[in-house]
Amino acid sequence: MTTVSACEASTHLPRLLNRVAKGEKIIITKHGIPVAVLQQP
Repeated sequence: MTTVSACEASTHLPRLLNRVAKGEKIIITKHGIPVAVLQQP
């Protein structure tokens, strides 16, 4: 499981989606607080 900031997620969304497609779970934070999770359904 990886944690990235909202700014980083915005900048690198295609790369993050490729990682999620390979089975990785990614948590997006805003000011250090988790606000979203990217994962396969």
